[in-house]
Amino acid sequence: MQLSFEDRTYLVTGGGSGIGKGVAAALVASGANVMLMGRGADRLAAAADEIKADTLGKGVDNPRLTVAKDAYEACAGAHAIAIVTEWDEFKTLDYARIYAGMPKPAFLFDGRNIVDLAALRKIGFKASGIGKPAGGRRADDVE
Repeated sequence: MQLSFEDRTYLVTGGGSGIGKGVAAALVASGANVMLMGRGADRLAAAADEIKADTLGKGVDNPRLTVAKDAYEACAGAHAIAIVTEWDEFKTLDYARIYAGMPKPAFLFDGRNIVDLAALRKIGFKASGIGKPAGGRRADDVE
């Protein structure tokens, strides 16, 4: 089975630099719609400009890449959420509200082990911890 990113929408946190920026760039290059979220508006705007230039050429707009004002806007319509930053904000979001605004199945990948995967699964998310295991959870822990 081949996984297609084309015409799907993904939220990438920490999109202004590092892994988040790299994930966002790879998704855009694969034809995905990407909603970027991060701290530091200038750094995030610069990262978005760089990703657009790398995928379509300098000065060409890419409607598949959007910078969000907040987490709720960022998640609206997304098929998946990838948490790649360890921000306290992600611990207190209203995930039931977020889930209601996402196409189903709705996926959440926690790369920082900061959210309660069992609680997210009860809401309906296909939730998975990725990266470093915490509390006996395996990196491939998906239901």
